[in-house]
Amino acid sequence: MKAKTLAPFGYEVSDIDLSEELPDETVGKLRDLVHDGGFLLFRDQQLDAARQAAFARRFGPFSGHNQSDREGFADEDGTGFTLRIYTNTNALGSVPELDFHSDNAHNPFSLRYLALYGIDVTTDGKPLAGGETLLASAALAVHRLPADLRDRLEALQCRITAQSLGSFVRPCIERHWATGRPYLVPSKLTEEIVELDREASEALCEQIFAVLYDPAFVYRHEWREGDLLFWDNRLLHHGRGWYDNTQNRTIRRCAIADELEPTAIE
Repeated sequence: MKAKTLAPFGYEVSDIDLSEELPDETVGKLRDLVHDGGFLLFRDQQLDAARQAAFARRFGPFSGHNQSDREGFADEDGTGFTLRIYTNTNALGSVPELDFHSDNAHNPFSLRYLALYGIDVTTDGKPLAGGETLLASAALAVHRLPADLRDRLEALQCRITAQSLGSFVRPCIERHWATGRPYLVPSKLTEEIVELDREASEALCEQIFAVLYDPAFVYRHEWREGDLLFWDNRLLHHGRGWYDNTQNRTIRRCAIADELEPTAIE
């Protein structure tokens, strides 16, 4: 197994076949790498849903918080993996950018990891133009904040709201469950900084986002078939770039829960 540093963060991991059962030692090294770099990119993987699920499950149970996540688990015989697939179904018009966020931050048990696999991202022999998965490091951004702003955020909380899915109040700076590493919580799903009035809350969020989502520090993943992106959902925020929906874009998703999530599925 080899790991190459990517810019502005993350690792590309090669000389590894994720369709095979990995030794515990290898899984431990991958976990350390993702906690350090935020995400791992694996190219040229041949994964059906069951093998993708088997790899992802080495890092924890599946999340069962959302119905759409519960629908893709094994049948009674253990073979019926479908998982959650993102695909463009109407092939009309364009798909706008998806704002940066961290999955399930709107409830007490945000996801630990996400794994996306590129199934079909080529149209008439041409790779997908646009539609990149965007990753921003909420851990690295903490250290790019002015010291006075960072100190201020340590004492504040934010309300994260995901439309009809609910909302939850979290500290503006949390610590990673495994490493203690600080990371920013406010994202484009932030409804308010709870201690501030609306105008002050919006102004503070804009200050944070100018640092957190500075394009110079965003990784833009251009998809190829066989790519697997695996990232720490708390250390990173993710979004999606604009694309013309007449192109193919089919990606399979695994969501790895916090082990304390009451709806987690072993």
